[in-house]
Amino acid sequence: MQHDKAQKISLTVREAAIESELGNIAKGTFIANLDHRLRAPMNSMMGMLNLLEETDLNDQQRGYVKSALDASTFLMETINEITEFPVNSYDLELQETHFDLFKAGKNVIKAFSGLAAKNEVALHFECEADTPTLLNGDPIKLQQVLAKLIENAINFTHRGSVSLLMRSIDSAEDQVVIEFKIIDTGVGISEEKLKYLFDFTHDLFSVNSRFRRVSLELAVCREIISKMGGTIDITSVKGEGTEVSFKIPFAETPPEVIEEISEKQVVLMEKGAKSLRSYNGLKVLLAEDDPINQSLAVAFLTKLGGTVDTADNGIEAVKCFKNGRYDIIFMDCEMPKLDGFDATREIRKIESEQSEGYPVPIIAMTAYAARGDRDNCIASGMNDHVPKPITVNVLQEVAEKYIFSTER
Repeated sequence: MQHDKAQKISLTVREAAIESELGNIAKGTFIANLDHRLRAPMNSMMGMLNLLEETDLNDQQRGYVKSALDASTFLMETINEITEFPVNSYDLELQETHFDLFKAGKNVIKAFSGLAAKNEVALHFECEADTPTLLNGDPIKLQQVLAKLIENAINFTHRGSVSLLMRSIDSAEDQVVIEFKIIDTGVGISEEKLKYLFDFTHDLFSVNSRFRRVSLELAVCREIISKMGGTIDITSVKGEGTEVSFKIPFAETPPEVIEEISEKQVVLMEKGAKSLRSYNGLKVLLAEDDPINQSLAVAFLTKLGGTVDTADNGIEAVKCFKNGRYDIIFMDCEMPKLDGFDATREIRKIESEQSEGYPVPIIAMTAYAARGDRDNCIASGMNDHVPKPITVNVLQEVAEKYIFSTER
């Protein structure tokens, strides 16, 4: 009897585990598909903005383009974070890097200037003069928290103002505590809801309600802030506005590291200027079915001095390879008729039947950038995986690594 009961319990546990695993797989698939659908148009948008920036613009137009590029870069960093987020756990991984606190805050404010204008909200940003801004920490996670808090503040404010204030409140040796305040003149939150604001499962927040979603987002923000060693506090008066305050300790960037970073930037700029001739005289095959992305990549490759043939699908790519010789191939993975993986296999098969020359470098140029996608590309015979959006600098690096490398 007890054995049968134990078997039933064991079966229930196994079924629950299977359901949980299926749920994780479904979430992972959803995130992968979302990532692909976002990267393709983002690649087109950022690429066209880069080309537009190089045209004859007046100062005002150039400022608009730069703001759009800054917002696009911030969005791409968010997409990267979505791709890397562990769907089956809440174990947040923090990245440690040197960053400029002032620029991080300013970029977030710029990203929401459009939403603020739509809601007739005035945006303010202030970083106290004596606040150290060259810090060490995770700027992406910090910007995600700031972005979500500012977005909510704007959404609950109409014809008012939203302010982001940053200041140092404590310092010891090489560490400084930064206080962030997001202050709005919006609708405010009632005392009852404020008490349970981080508990999105509470009965006060009905399913699919606006406040339930905000509560969930605030819980995630608190988790990230806590992981970074900080605390968060929210005060609000119904009908008058809300103030969100959180404090995070950061390590200051030592002067010698600042000097080293500056020297590296100079070297990279000089190297980039020299490598603009990387593709001079080289024959390039580009396999890309999206007409905008294709024209964008052709513009970049031509700018670098390459001669480019294009293929709209995998079958055309294989045909081009049979009829010509190429120094490098950029291969989109998702194409009609024959995808990039099978096209690469066909090209490698043709090469194996030939006895002369090095295998041509084939680089996956794709919107798929989740974990494991690079392995799939390498397994098909490609040399590397370059996630979109593609930039001139990325193409320069590929040239240095695969075209002029002695390890081909």
